Amino acid sequence: MSTKSGVQEHGDGFFRFHGAWAPGVRLFRRMQFKAKAAMVSVMFLVPIVALGWSFYNDKAASIGFSAKERLGIEYIRELMPALKLGVQQRAAAGTPGAAEIASKLEAQLKQVAAIEQRLGAELGTTPLYAKLVEAHKAVVASAGKSDEAAFATHTQFVTAVLDVLGQATDGSNLILDPDLDTYYLMDLSTTRVPQLIEARRPRAGRRRADAGVGRHAGSDAHAGRSCAAGRIP
Repeated sequence: MSTKSGVQEHGDGFFRFHGAWAPGVRLFRRMQFKAKAAMVSVMFLVPIVALGWSFYNDKAASIGFSAKERLGIEYIRELMPALKLGVQQRAAAGTPGAAEIASKLEAQLKQVAAIEQRLGAELGTTPLYAKLVEAHKAVVASAGKSDEAAFATHTQFVTAVLDVLGQATDGSNLILDPDLDTYYLMDLSTTRVPQLIEARRPRAGRRRADAGVGRHAGSDAHAGRSCAAGRIP
């Protein structure tokens, strides 16, 4: 009975003055100053290293995100002129100037092919680019025509370019820009404006075809306007 009470008193005495810190206090009393300083330094370094590693991972992720955005800009820089030339070629189909535009488009598509070969797999544009190539072949096959079928063929090509453009912005994280000001600028310039222009271009083309105006040379159109003006009293 006395032995049990002695053990209990000894146990209570171990934590009496320092509580849960008693083991550390007793350990530090037996250690030399250099060992104490080293242990305290290590304890301070642990949270510093953890915070530093977390900061590094966060910045590395931001750098990787921005680097992929730059790849998207590089791709779009070559694709945008092809979109512009495709729209111009559709408007000029059947006119003497169509051949020159087609030549410029052919040269620009070679630039797009080069950038696609380098970045297509990473941006995920390869399947849509294959459809773009097929649409361009159909445009080449319809050269010299200006009927409704040719107009539809040109429109399919422009739509294919817009699809590749959309995937390039998605695959490069441009559409996920965390800064609202640059996000809206990017969304407007690479998505909204091209889609808005394309949304009204086919209607304009159909109105021209339905009106029977066709796509004449500039001199013919000027002559027609002169004749019309001569009949006005």
